[in-house]
Amino acid sequence: MFKRRSMWVLLFFVFFIVTGIFIFINQPKFGRTPRVERLERIKQSPNFRDGKFQNLNETQQITTENGFAGALWGFLFGKREQIRPEKSVPVIQTDLRKLDREEDVLVWFGHSSYLIQKDGKRILVDPVFVEGSPVPFLINPLKERRYILLRIYQKLIIWLFLMTIGII
Repeated sequence: MFKRRSMWVLLFFVFFIVTGIFIFINQPKFGRTPRVERLERIKQSPNFRDGKFQNLNETQQITTENGFAGALWGFLFGKREQIRPEKSVPVIQTDLRKLDREEDVLVWFGHSSYLIQKDGKRILVDPVFVEGSPVPFLINPLKERRYILLRIYQKLIIWLFLMTIGII
C-alpha cells in the first residue's frame, strides 16, 4: 500500500514538474515558430536553404569522441589551460560624479550597459535592469516602467545610429 501511494506521489510530482517546465518555456518571450508572413520573409533570406538557416562561418560543435557527457565532465572537472590573459587588461576607472556635464561622453560598463551623456543629459542604458530574468516573478525591478524605458531605448538606438553615421 505504501509503495503504491509513493509511486503515485512520485508520478504526480514528475508530471507537475514536466508541465511547469513546458508552460515556462512556451512563454512569448522565448519566441515561437514563425508563421505565414514572417515564414515567407525567412524563406527569402539568402542564408535559408534546405529548410533551415545556414551559418556563414563554420561553427564548432561541442562534441568530442567522449560524447556530450564527456564534454560536460571535461568542462566541469578537466584541466584548464590559458584561463588568464598573458598581459593585464587595461582598465580606466572613471569617477562619474566628476564628469563635465557639457562634455559628450559614452562610458561602457561592460556587456550591454553604458552611460551616455549628451547635451548635459545623462542616460543610463542597462537592458538587464529593465527585465533581468526570463523568470519574471524572481527579478523584474521596473515592470511598471518597462514600456517607457523600452521607448527611450529605441530612441537611443536611433540617436546612436545617426551619431555614428555623422548626421548628429
